[in-house]
Amino acid sequence: MAPREVKKYGSMSPPNSKTSAFSASQGTSFGSTVANLSKICVGTGVLALPYSFAQGGVLCSVFGLAVIAVWNSYSISRLLKCEEIIVSMGFQRRGDVGTFSAIAKEAVGNVGLSLVDYTIVIMMVGVCISYQVAAAGFLVNDPTLSFGTAANTVLTAVVLLPISCVPDIGFLSKYSVMGLGAIVISFLVIFYHGYTEYGLSGFGDVPVSTLYPDSLTNLSHWYGVSCFCFGISPMTFNVKDSMSEPSTMNSACRVALLVVFLSYCVIGDGTLLLLTPDGAPGITGDILQSLPAASLMASFVRISMTFVCLVSFPLCMVPAAEVVEGKLFMTGKNSEPTPVHLRVMTRSVLVAVSTTVAALIPSFVLIVSLIGCLCVGLVTFIFPPFFHMMLLKHQREYNRDSKERHSLLDVESHNGEFTDEGAGVIQEEEEERMKKIRLDRVMLVLGVISTIFTTGMTLGSVAESMRT
Repeated sequence: MAPREVKKYGSMSPPNSKTSAFSASQGTSFGSTVANLSKICVGTGVLALPYSFAQGGVLCSVFGLAVIAVWNSYSISRLLKCEEIIVSMGFQRRGDVGTFSAIAKEAVGNVGLSLVDYTIVIMMVGVCISYQVAAAGFLVNDPTLSFGTAANTVLTAVVLLPISCVPDIGFLSKYSVMGLGAIVISFLVIFYHGYTEYGLSGFGDVPVSTLYPDSLTNLSHWYGVSCFCFGISPMTFNVKDSMSEPSTMNSACRVALLVVFLSYCVIGDGTLLLLTPDGAPGITGDILQSLPAASLMASFVRISMTFVCLVSFPLCMVPAAEVVEGKLFMTGKNSEPTPVHLRVMTRSVLVAVSTTVAALIPSFVLIVSLIGCLCVGLVTFIFPPFFHMMLLKHQREYNRDSKERHSLLDVESHNGEFTDEGAGVIQEEEEERMKKIRLDRVMLVLGVISTIFTTGMTLGSVAESMRT
């Protein structure tokens, strides 16, 4: 999952209105959009994928990942439909229109607006925690670079606080782009290590017991990591507004999700089978733990990934802090900057929260799983069907008066008689609307059940890890 975008007037919204599809004459092509969506998915969380496949099973993980990809596609299509509905009701697009927050406000009012904003803020802070845990943990596995988990975590905070307080973090973007290259290099090194250590023996004889999860807790861990690695729903409108042909957004998402699904299957199952032949130790954390401790190449990979995590941290922390500052201090309106002392105070508190959680739960895979189960579950599997269902109901109410007026005009034009054609159209529209609402209800129930169940199971694992 890649860093999220910044806010406007205290809510999450596209960073630059000039990329809006409503006004831009040029934009990204279909292929570039597919590439951008794929890159949004593939982030540091991919280092937990082999662990996820070990928890979910070699075979079941593939089928489950396909379900999550299709579920994401459904959620994105629902968000796009939400935008169509509010536009059809005469909604005038402003600077923050077309975002999750605007959709939420139109669906359920200011409560929905705040709910979405704070959920995404929590998700972004959670991503920051995962970066911090990863940066500290990568170095712990290297005896020449580690000062211990707690000391490494504090040292990361010393580095992260100053760069999180600067007014402009644009200079970090070019370094964050290195992340994808660092991930590719990391897996190339891992594949090389696995092949030289075990050959291809793990692909020859796969025990039946490894094909499926052996407990509901393991299933929850798989679910959380997998959801985390597909978290593109909050970016739907940011990407759509940058396209030269926004109408192809749904198709671009489907292609990107297919590409990511196939890539994850190769990474997850390929790494798992390569590194865990019969008798080899299993994967119990991020995949870099499988690299040898005393290796120059392994040290280079760990240092590279640590650097990527450190420069990526502010790209999530600063937008989250700006939303909090906008809510607490009413800054951001008319582009007013937050006063320096308030900015430093807010970001110091958020970095302190991140550091505390990272020190208490120094498990990258558990943090990623928890964020995936709770936050990504909310913004991907609960909010889209719920908002779509509510907007369909609002649309019905909005259209009722309009249709009544049209019916009266129709009566007048036909000498006081209603036409069967007009009544039939109204009936067909209502039946189609009810079909969509029923589907939304089913998907909403599934989203709520899966989010509550997997979050509870993962929280149990987190509590157990803190006790030990």
